[in-house]
Parts: sequence; C-alpha cells; structure tokens
Amino acid sequence: MFKVVADQLKVSKGWVRCGHCAEVFDARLHMQQEADLAAPGLANAATHAEQDSPAPLPVNAVSPAPADEIFAQVLLEPEADAAATVPSDAGRQQTLAKAASSGPLRPTRPLSQQAGPSHAEMQGLAFMRQSRSRLFWSSPLVRGALGLLALVLLVSMGLQVALDQRDHLAALEPSAKPWLQRLCEPFRCVVSPLRQLEFLAIEGSSFNKMAPQAYRLAFALRNVGALEVAAPAIELTLTDAQDQALARRVLNNSELGMPASIKPGSEWTGAVALRLSPTLGEIAGYRILAFYP
Repeated sequence: MFKVVADQLKVSKGWVRCGHCAEVFDARLHMQQEADLAAPGLANAATHAEQDSPAPLPVNAVSPAPADEIFAQVLLEPEADAAATVPSDAGRQQTLAKAASSGPLRPTRPLSQQAGPSHAEMQGLAFMRQSRSRLFWSSPLVRGALGLLALVLLVSMGLQVALDQRDHLAALEPSAKPWLQRLCEPFRCVVSPLRQLEFLAIEGSSFNKMAPQAYRLAFALRNVGALEVAAPAIELTLTDAQDQALARRVLNNSELGMPASIKPGSEWTGAVALRLSPTLGEIAGYRILAFYP
C-alpha cells in the first residue's frame, strides 16, 4: 500500500501510476483510511492477507523512497498522460486482484459518478459565488454609486415634472414664477397663465342692433376657480329662425380688450361693435362660447 495526499488525488481525479510496475489505475477504488486499519476487524483481515501475499510496505511511509523501493506517483495531468496509458480490461482485473490481496476495499462511488466535481462541491462553489455577489453589492463604493445614481434620477424626474407643469406651479405659487422662467430658458419654453377652462363662466350676454348693419355684443366673464387663469377667446355664432348657423366669428382677448389673465373670484365685463354683411340674411339669434385656441 502507498500513502497519498487527498489534494493530489483531487487534482488528478484519482488516477495514479504505480512506481514499481508503472501501471495506471484509479486509486479511489482502493483507498483506505488509517482509522479503518486500526479497527479490530480490519486488523484480522490484514493478518489473513499477510499469510497469502507478500508483506506490503508500511502505511506511514511518506518520506521519499529509494529507486528500488515501491512508491505511488500521482498523475498531475490525467487528461494527456492517463488517456494514453489507461490499462486494458485484463490489466485492470489483474490490478484489482493484486489490491484485494493487500486488504479490504473501501466502498466508493460508481465510476459514472466520479467524473467532474461532486454535488457537494458544486454547492460550495455556488455558495462562494453568492457570497461574492453579496459582498460586491454591499461594498461602500457600490452603495455610494447607487445612491448617487438614484439622486440624479430623482432630480431629473423633478425637473421634468417642473417643466411639464410649469404653468400650474406658477399659478399655485406666483413667487416661483421667476425661477421657473430661468429654468425654461435652456429649453426655450415660456411660463404662461394657467389654462383651466372649467374655472370660467359666462354669466350674462347681449347682442343688440345699433344700425342697419351694425351690432353690439356685450358679456360678463367670471373666474369661479381658486387660481388665476388665462383669458379665453370667444366664438360668436349667428343663427336664423330655424336655429341654423348663418355666420361664425372668433374674437380673441386683444379684440375684446380683455386682460391676459383673470384673477380668482374676479369678473370681467366688456363689449365689442360688429358690422355684418348685408347679404347675411335675417338674424334671429346668437350663441357665444369661451375656449382656448
């Protein structure tokens, strides 16, 4: 018997070469632990084996042996060397017979399960990968970079919301309007009065004939909301006796003399003179509508 190191067997995947006969064989099929040799049952088997075969070398022979002494050489490159010197079936049977005479065999895994790392080794490698991954994401440098990236994304999202809702923000907080205008300068946008049509209500209107082709439109517009809103445009529709449209005209706030915005709770009243074509026909009614162009 020959004493070998478990790490050497792991490197060579169990293949060794006998230093006496130069035969290559799988040492994992014949491995024995020193504790097993010290057991009483195994001691009797070893005594019986000594009577039928030549005395084996001591198990604890670890130091380098002379050239004429038997020693085991671990194959450090089993893929190239062992593949070229793998024994035949007859040689393997002869090797097993010689090993059986030196003592009992220790049970090993089937040959189909001996190629490659074991399942436990794979679990160990997976655990090491998970540990390295956790260490990477928990390092101060990575955490700092992630925090900085989150801050940049948060600021970018805030700027995008501020630009998109700039008119609403300026109506909510008029003191922020200069800052919003500076923010808009690089993006070539402007801060305008809030357009909220549901805050506006036409509370009264009149359309009176002043001359044969001259008419006067008057109406009152109130801001019923809580924010200052932009002044709308007015669409005037003239109808006949069957309520069919005869003519339409859009009047913007500059034509009406309306301010650019109407403060919350305030009312604006105004009037405008209109001259109509004589071919228009008999006017029986009118409609006005506020809208944002």
